[in-house]
Amino acid sequence: MENNRTKSIDSPMPLSILISPNSKNCSKAAIPIIRNIEKIYQGTTLPNSLTLMFVDLKQDKKWVKNQTGEILEDKYRSFKGKEEINPETVNGAGDGVLWAIDPCRNSGKLSWQEEVEIAHGFAHVIQTMQFVGPEENWGRWGEIPRWILEGGATFTHNYWNNKSDFDRYFRNSENLYDLSKKPKKFFYNFLKYDSSFVPLWSYTDQWENQRAYDVGAYVCEILVAYKGPESIMNLYSEYLKDRDFEKSFARVFGMTWKEAHPIIAESIYRLIQWNASFFAWHPNYSANKI
Repeated sequence: MENNRTKSIDSPMPLSILISPNSKNCSKAAIPIIRNIEKIYQGTTLPNSLTLMFVDLKQDKKWVKNQTGEILEDKYRSFKGKEEINPETVNGAGDGVLWAIDPCRNSGKLSWQEEVEIAHGFAHVIQTMQFVGPEENWGRWGEIPRWILEGGATFTHNYWNNKSDFDRYFRNSENLYDLSKKPKKFFYNFLKYDSSFVPLWSYTDQWENQRAYDVGAYVCEILVAYKGPESIMNLYSEYLKDRDFEKSFARVFGMTWKEAHPIIAESIYRLIQWNASFFAWHPNYSANKI
């Protein structure tokens, strides 16, 4: 397939789409994902541009490396061992790069999972955009709880997947079955924040990795309901002002995390238990089945 670059000018954020030589082109379905998420986060700092690359990593590795390198210097790229992975980031000028890896594998169009991956990845691009500025800002990711990072991206892909259909959103309560077996104490402990946790992200490693995503999504759902979608992005830029998570959280949400923590932990526990009870009593209206 011929390398292709298209541009959309229906939004302040220029969007370019690149198709690697051996990748399938189902990019048309990706544009609404980016544009919808761009709209819900219009109250925060968005990337100056985004290049969404549809890539075949097995056959077009060199092409992907070169095209990504045109936008991102090595210090902005992501690697797992020696292998480059989806960057989901921006460069120092605020230009974002996101991959759609081996797209349209089954039906010739974007699958549900592929749409989720694009939505989740674009949320990470927006999150990273909040750190653009002096070089030292790039190392501050690990100073903010991981459940805010992955929870925010998971909330975003849940929003896209369920759109404005609350019934669908309710049925797809995030990992409800697993979480309904957790005691109340778990939510209090998991969501603790203490700047003395070094490194911060390792604190939650004592629990399943998925908890950063699903419990974090419930946290962000509450924060979004309280202060709007942009709040979970603006928290990052506020943090950079003085690198004090408690104060930055208070500036965005009107109370410190220490004050909000027991309320949010209790709310998530009760919500999950209520949902689980509802689905237990209404078997024909089961969670995760549409």
